[in-house]
Amino acid sequence: MMAHIRNLVFSGGVRRGDFLRLEPIAEELGVSTTPVREGMLALASEGLVELIPRRGFVVVGLTREDVQDLLWAQAAIAGELAARSARKITDRGVEHLVVIQERHDRAAREGEFAELDRLGHEFHRYVNVTAAAPRLAQLLGATLQHMPQRFVAPHVRVTLHQHLEILDALRRRDVRGVRSQMRRHCLAAGEAILAHMEHQGVFEGQDPTAAA
Repeated sequence: MMAHIRNLVFSGGVRRGDFLRLEPIAEELGVSTTPVREGMLALASEGLVELIPRRGFVVVGLTREDVQDLLWAQAAIAGELAARSARKITDRGVEHLVVIQERHDRAAREGEFAELDRLGHEFHRYVNVTAAAPRLAQLLGATLQHMPQRFVAPHVRVTLHQHLEILDALRRRDVRGVRSQMRRHCLAAGEAILAHMEHQGVFEGQDPTAAA
């Protein structure tokens, strides 16, 4: 529910000042208005929407700086998890990542975008699991909850080769190197996502230098 509405905001499907009506959203998702309202209230606690008495929920929206902050936090935490993975991952774990990456590359070549997305997430999930830092992984998960659950990856072509660099650093147990590689990977993906959001008009009317 929350993911659906969050995706609308991130994709430019709804803009700042738009009212979100419970009934059309409930009908689209095939649910009652009760879970939709609960989702709206949760998003209001995040500041993404606002409840205006007797009028309903209105989109507050996101600034470019909001998204940059989320992406910075994601990159910082993911980088630390990768560094810890480099200290703890086994040879068998590295080989498992090799298999995931080979399937990921094949999906890219064959244009299987759903599979590409799934395997990209699986690559990162496995790195995070092998870090054996559950609290840190929970923090990353909490950060990612504020991002759309599925974003038609505009960053795939930009970052495809970076998985190989991360994998190589893990194979060499290069703690500092893999931290840097993972941070750069996440930030590069983030820049592509920001550019996509800009193109969709998500930040329309905002001062583009405000977050500089």
